[in-house]
Amino acid sequence: MKMFKRLAAFGAAAILALSMGITAFAEESPSTSGVVASTVVSATDANGNSVKVTVGAQSEVKNEEARKILNTTAKDILVQTNDPNASEEGMKLVDLREVTVEGDATFPLDITFTISGVTANSKVSVLHFDTEKNAWESVPVKVNSDGTVTATFNSLSPVAFFVNGAASNAAGTTSPKTGSSSVMMIAVLGAIVCAGGAFAFSKKRA
Repeated sequence: MKMFKRLAAFGAAAILALSMGITAFAEESPSTSGVVASTVVSATDANGNSVKVTVGAQSEVKNEEARKILNTTAKDILVQTNDPNASEEGMKLVDLREVTVEGDATFPLDITFTISGVTANSKVSVLHFDTEKNAWESVPVKVNSDGTVTATFNSLSPVAFFVNGAASNAAGTTSPKTGSSSVMMIAVLGAIVCAGGAFAFSKKRA
């Protein structure tokens, strides 16, 4: 009986740990990082001067309020920010980046990005997180004939990129099957615990 209790306790602890892992993994599943190139095509300030812009990884976005966008549907956030593509079907969040400028730049800045899968006919929305208002805002966007995307910013911080369905599929942004392998591990572990318990019980009766 003691052996069975030990097996049950071990199984419960392992299942709880794996479940917590699934939850943590699920929080990141709505988005894909790396769709937007880390090097911009160009960046100019209000005076037409070239400026150096850095496109940081999604992991560099530390603002917790900004990161909530990862768990918000595209349509909801686009409607909330009165984005021109709010009524466009198939818009998806494809990347979240920390965008910064070096030195003293005179805003607004025009920054041209390369977004994987985007063509001249794609629908693209770019949102900027205003740290003073603690809220997302839509910024002016132009999709160029070569498929690059130019957005105009009055300040910089976290930036979210949305594209329509065709472009997002081409960019490989289908959300992963969140935690499917971990679920299988839990099922296998549960079966092992049950089998072990049955064996211990039958041995005790014998």
